[in-house]
Amino acid sequence: EEEEGVPFYRYPLAVPGATYIPEIDRTVVARLVPVGEAPPPKNLSPREALLDYDLLPPGALEVRRRREGDRFHPLGLPGATKLKKFLINQGVPRAERDRLPLVVCGGQILWVGGVRIAEPWKVTSRTQRCLFLQLVEGKAGDGGIR
Repeated sequence: EEEEGVPFYRYPLAVPGATYIPEIDRTVVARLVPVGEAPPPKNLSPREALLDYDLLPPGALEVRRRREGDRFHPLGLPGATKLKKFLINQGVPRAERDRLPLVVCGGQILWVGGVRIAEPWKVTSRTQRCLFLQLVEGKAGDGGIR
């Protein structure tokens, strides 16, 4: 089911940089940081994500709207589930679901912006480089995070 007013979108994710999504008036800010300079994952808000950059699947990073049939392996769960079911279980209102940007790579969802990262790309003791993502309202430059 598509919500009115949020057309499908897909943009290359600028790393490092800021990717503005006019369809939802939000920006995803991305940068690479050594693990020693990254904030502890437990201290992040839902609008921030920290991923193990070296584990990401091959391909270009993109940000897009959800599609029918999307599957996602949420952090802390044993396997993949339908994205729609996950969002319902998280209590995300129907009107907000298509406004959540998905950061994807190689056809796999890495982060449901504002909700949760995917388990396979979490930061571990073996992580060397992190992809630090931040979701901000409106149009923003990459000055949001340092």
